[in-house]
Amino acid sequence: MTIRNPDISISLLPSSHRAQNAEQKMLYVGQMTSVGSATSGALYEDIGNNNEQDALFGKNSMLATMIRAAKYHNKVSQIDAIPLQDHVHTAVTFTQLFTSSTGFTFNASNTEFVGSRLQQKDDMGSYAKDVIVCPDPSVGTVLSYATFTAVDDGTIRYIVDGKYWTGTAWAASSSTWATASPASAITVNIATLTPTGTDIALKVVTNDGSSQMWVSSVIITYYSHASAVAAAGAVVFSGTATAAGTLTVSVGSKGNISTLQHAYSLPVAIGDTATDIGADLVAAITADTTAPVTSVNTTGSVALTAVHTGTEGNFISLSIEGTVAGLTYTLTGMTGGATNPILTTLFDVVGDTRYQSVVYPDYVRETAKAFLDARFNVDKKILDGVGFSCMRDTATNIASSVAADNSQSIAVIANKLINTPSAFYVGAGIFEINTIIASQIAAIRALRLTDGTSISQYVSATYGSKDAFGGMHIASLPYFNTIIPTLPLENTGKCFTDDELASLTAAGAITIGNNIANTSIIMGTTVTTYKTDVSGDADTSFQFLEYVDTEVTCREYFYVNLRERFANSRLTDGAVKLGYNMANEQVIASELTGLYVDLANVALTKIGIDPQTGIDWLAYFKQNLLITLDLATGLATVSMLLPIVTQLRAIRMTIQVSFSSNS
Repeated sequence: MTIRNPDISISLLPSSHRAQNAEQKMLYVGQMTSVGSATSGALYEDIGNNNEQDALFGKNSMLATMIRAAKYHNKVSQIDAIPLQDHVHTAVTFTQLFTSSTGFTFNASNTEFVGSRLQQKDDMGSYAKDVIVCPDPSVGTVLSYATFTAVDDGTIRYIVDGKYWTGTAWAASSSTWATASPASAITVNIATLTPTGTDIALKVVTNDGSSQMWVSSVIITYYSHASAVAAAGAVVFSGTATAAGTLTVSVGSKGNISTLQHAYSLPVAIGDTATDIGADLVAAITADTTAPVTSVNTTGSVALTAVHTGTEGNFISLSIEGTVAGLTYTLTGMTGGATNPILTTLFDVVGDTRYQSVVYPDYVRETAKAFLDARFNVDKKILDGVGFSCMRDTATNIASSVAADNSQSIAVIANKLINTPSAFYVGAGIFEINTIIASQIAAIRALRLTDGTSISQYVSATYGSKDAFGGMHIASLPYFNTIIPTLPLENTGKCFTDDELASLTAAGAITIGNNIANTSIIMGTTVTTYKTDVSGDADTSFQFLEYVDTEVTCREYFYVNLRERFANSRLTDGAVKLGYNMANEQVIASELTGLYVDLANVALTKIGIDPQTGIDWLAYFKQNLLITLDLATGLATVSMLLPIVTQLRAIRMTIQVSFSSNS
C-alpha cells in the first residue's frame, strides 16, 4: 500500500452557463392519399429530408406537399405530422331499447340513414304478432313516407299518422290490420335519406291489445356524416387550331418550387383539335406525380377532380395563358368539395410534446384554436405554440371569419379570391395552394427562431449584422418585409386594396403581397386573431405575432434557467452561506435580473436610459420586481413588469418648407 499525505481529491465541475430555449418543432396536419403507408390520426415524428413524406402520405397528397414546401426552406427544424384520411362514408350501428310502445328521438344532423332491423319479443320470448316502426309525426321532422318502407315476409304492415302503405301509395287505414305469421325480425329501410339537421323520431307500435309488457330493440344502421365529395372543375377547349402556338394551363400553383409547380405548357400545331389539346393536358397532368387533381378528357372538355375530398379542393386555382388562332377555351372553377375529415380526437396523440408552429388546412382552425389556447401559459411547463392556416376569399369574408376568433395562438393568412372566368383566371390573387402558403410561412418563422441558421435571404441585415442569423433575438425582429421567395407574384388587379389590407389587419388576418419593386412576395403586418382581453376591452398585448414570439421567448428563457439554477436549492429568509446551495430573496432577484440583462443583450427587453423620460430600464425592472417567500411550503412568488422591445411600424413626419434662415 502506498502512503500519500496529504490526501488530495479534486473534482471538475461544469462551468456555469445559461440554459437555452427549446429547439423549434413544427407539427403539420393534412390529408393523405390511400397509397400512403401511414395510419390516419397517428403521430409521425421527425420526418426525414429524404422525401420520407411521399411514401408515408402519398406523393401528391396535401400533407406530403405541405412538408415538401416547408423543407424547401427549412431542413433544420424537426417536422412531425398527423395524417388525415379523407372522410370515409362508413356505416355505424345504433341500438335503441324500448318498453311497450315507447318512441325515441334520434338526432340525425349530418346523418344519412341506410337501413335498420327491428326485433320485438314478449315476456315469454315469443315474437310479437305485429310490429310497426315509423316516423313519429308528433316529434321532430316528419319524413317523406315514400322513403320509408317496412317489410315482414313481403307483407307491408304499419300505420303512420293514420295511413298505411299499400306498396305504391299511402291510404287511409282500415280498422283491422293485416295479419301474417310473425317473423324473427322486421327489416326497415330508410333508403338514402338525408335529414336536414332536425330531430327524427321513430316510434315502435304493436297491434297486440293485451296488457303484456313488450321488450323490443331497434338496430339502426346509419352514416355518421354526409358523403364526402371531391371538388370538381373543368377546362374546355373548342375549335381547331389554324396557327401554331402555346397554351399554358396552371392548376393550383405557379410558385417557384419545381416539385410543387403545376403549370402545363401545351404546344399547339396547325390542325390540332380541341380533343387533341384536351388529351395533351390530361397527359401532362397524369405525368405530374404531385398534381392536386386528376383529369379526364371528353372531346376537348377536360374534367378536373381534386385528389382529396372535402372543402380544400374548392380553393385550387385555375388559369389559362396564351392564345391560338382557331381555338377558344373556357374555365369552370373548382367547386362542390364537401365533408372534411373528422377532427374530434385530432390532437390527442400529441400528449405533452411542444410545437412552436402547427400548420393545417383552414377547416382545422377551430379545433387547433381549442388545442393551442389550452396550452398557452400552462403551469409548470412550456407548451405554447402558434397555429397557421391560409384562407382564400373576399376581404369581407376573411375579415368576418377571423374577427370571430380572439386568440394569441392563431395566425390566418389572407389570400384574395379572384373569380374572372372570362379572363381565364379563377382562384387566388397569389396563385398558390392555401396549405402550401401556410407551410412556407411557418417554416420560415421556425428558421428565423433557430439559433445560427442563415436567414439573410429572408430578412434584411444591412443595419444589423447579427440579424443575418437566426436565434431567439429574431423574436423581436419585424415579420413585415420578410421575403417569401418561392411564392408567385400577384398580377395587377388581383391584389387587396389598401382599404382591404387595413380591414384585414384590424380583424386579425396576416397580409402578404408584392414588394414595391414587384420582384418578390413579402409579408405585411403580421397579426394574430387576438384583439380583446377577457373583459372584452381592446388589448394589444398579443395582437402582433412579434409580441407573442418575444413574450413567449422571454417566458421560456426565465423558465428553463430558473429550473436549472434552483434545481437543488435550500430556501431561507436569512443570509446564504458561501459554499452551500441556498436561495433567498436577494439571490432570486439577482438571478432574475441577470436573466433580464441576457434578454436585453439580444434585443428582447429594454436596457439603458430613456432619453425622453429619463427612466433607467434596468432600474425599472428591479423596482417592479416583487418576491415573497413562504418557507413552510418552499414557495417563492414572483411578480414583475417586463418592458419588451417592439417594432418600428410607422413614421409620421411633418416638413415645413423654408426659404431662408429668417423663415
